[in-house]
Amino acid sequence: MIASTADYFKLHFVVFLWGFTAILGLLISIPAVEMVLYRTLLAAIGLAALMLFSKISFKVSRSDLFKIFLTGFIVGIHWIAFFASAKVSNASVSLVGFATGSLWTAFLEPLLGRKNIKGFEVILGLVVVLGLYVIFSFDFRFPMGLALGIASGFTIALFSVFNARFVQRVHPYTISLLEMLGAFVCTAAFLPIYKNTWATNHELQLVRSEER
Repeated sequence: MIASTADYFKLHFVVFLWGFTAILGLLISIPAVEMVLYRTLLAAIGLAALMLFSKISFKVSRSDLFKIFLTGFIVGIHWIAFFASAKVSNASVSLVGFATGSLWTAFLEPLLGRKNIKGFEVILGLVVVLGLYVIFSFDFRFPMGLALGIASGFTIALFSVFNARFVQRVHPYTISLLEMLGAFVCTAAFLPIYKNTWATNHELQLVRSEER
């Protein structure tokens, strides 16, 4: 398959959206966990409405339903790690850690997908690691932000490998809907633990905090 100019444009646009997502996460005042709770719920509602409007079938086998829903838990962990990385550091650190996804994919695809390791993907991943070393050898103020960013890179690689299997037999919108529902349930289930450990003053911030 030969990539067209439109394909490259779409790819660059997606990269732009990823970068803007980290900036948006910084601009939104509520913490990462609460943000992901709202984000996944709204995404699920929006996808369901779009599927109804477009008359896309919701049908999926019971086995795939369970697997895709559980994959949504990984999606939830990914978004929490991604936005938390930006919150405790900055958008640049979050995106640099997220960029390690290509390295994780290079190893996870052969491991989970029974494919051969692609040399060029490993090389690209190592280039990212080299970039991490160069950047943080001069300024390493945000170790937690980097660790969370790398966690977001690992989890996106993990659920991308799983999605490559699902998309062969399930409509992409159905996959996204089930994963957003799974991510929402995962985040909601995590709230009691989060509230009693990391939440500021052990309180959830489900609405915008007032400036004092």
